[in-house]
Amino acid sequence: MILACFDLETTGTDPATAEVVQAACVLGDESHKALFRSDRPIPSEATAVHGITDAMVAESPRFADCAESLAEGLASADVLLTFNGLSYDVPILERYLGRPLAHPCHVDVYRLWRRAIADGRRCQASRDVSASLFRGTLGAAYYWATGEELEGAHDALIDVRATIEAAIGLDPKCGNLSAWQELAILSQSPLPGFADLDGKLRWNGRDLLFTFGKHAGVSLRTVCDRDASYLRWVAGADFPADFKAIVRAARNGAHPNPPASENT
Repeated sequence: MILACFDLETTGTDPATAEVVQAACVLGDESHKALFRSDRPIPSEATAVHGITDAMVAESPRFADCAESLAEGLASADVLLTFNGLSYDVPILERYLGRPLAHPCHVDVYRLWRRAIADGRRCQASRDVSASLFRGTLGAAYYWATGEELEGAHDALIDVRATIEAAIGLDPKCGNLSAWQELAILSQSPLPGFADLDGKLRWNGRDLLFTFGKHAGVSLRTVCDRDASYLRWVAGADFPADFKAIVRAARNGAHPNPPASENT
């Protein structure tokens, strides 16, 4: 069984516009990491996160010239791991490819970690867990799953290896393909009671309620009727793609139906 994992460091947080400045991939026993030249200057805010400057990538190729090769390598693996790849890394790669990646066994470790927290699983760390470890960073998930602090985060290859270790720490029994396939289904399904992967909309009977922001606790139908400008902002802001798709559909009058388990 061949396991693959990849990570992208970019110029920003919006997958619709972010340009790749570093990519790393583990494919079986092989590992690769490379820098890439951006068509626009790297914002100082991005450099502050990953440490990559325009001077460092000035002589590097563009990611667009290498995206297909990366995708072919990922497709050859039996299992693909990412950390928040469903909402970030995969949409970016697909934008460069101009087509879906659509791996048959994609396990998003961020989603597994969120599910572990929701299920009341205990952290592996021996000391008390601070509130920051409930936030959505790889360092937090790594600490939760392994009990160790992650050194060197936001180097793409370090993040890839940490993602693999976090996945195994979250479910040590995931040694065969069928187990990974079950985890892929879990990681691509909303948590019970929620309509989206990130838990921004929860079911209340046949209504969806926002769980964050100024409309927390207010139904999506009500916001559609009373605050169309807020929904326009959501649809264009840096939110996960599945959440924005639900909002866009609701703006057009297509409200989702609750799953059978919620419609009781």
